[in-house]
Amino acid sequence: MKFIEVLNKYMEVSEVGEIARRLFIMNGLDGIMTILSILIGSYIGKVSTETILRMVFGASVAMSISGAYGAFVSERSERKRHVKELEKALFSDLGGTIVERANRTAVMIVMIVDAMSPLIFSFITISPLILSKLNFLSLQAAFNMSFIIGGISLFVLGLLLGKIAHEHILVHGLFMVVSGLFVAVVMFLLA
Repeated sequence: MKFIEVLNKYMEVSEVGEIARRLFIMNGLDGIMTILSILIGSYIGKVSTETILRMVFGASVAMSISGAYGAFVSERSERKRHVKELEKALFSDLGGTIVERANRTAVMIVMIVDAMSPLIFSFITISPLILSKLNFLSLQAAFNMSFIIGGISLFVLGLLLGKIAHEHILVHGLFMVVSGLFVAVVMFLLA
């Protein structure tokens, strides 16, 4: 329980919640769009389920590693700059203080969220194809379900954005679905 209390305090001091929420949505969107693109190309090219799963796994892991590293180096730099500016303004060394610890923790939170978001949404979207590989679903049913799950995931992310913006959540949800349909049309035209 103490760990959670300390973590919550660090999150409050570092104000990392907004950044983490934004990265979760952005990278969730990237994960869904990337996987839907792979699925469309694979469907048109009649690629085997095993190959699709390998491509999705590779793309998801690459997005995760890239996101984690990018978030770590950029957020760490921003946080260090922020602490140095505070030290300069306060004429004080903040090393070892709650501010410094909270900012270090914020870097780790941002890195984890950035890494996990595309993985989570990728594997949610692709889960029917895993079931197809295990012979629980036909390949066609798995594709259909993956496209539906991807669309629902986009809609849910849009609802979340609408709630954050205090605007009409259904409009945001539909906007995200339309963005997914746009990607689908582009992929079909390119294929």
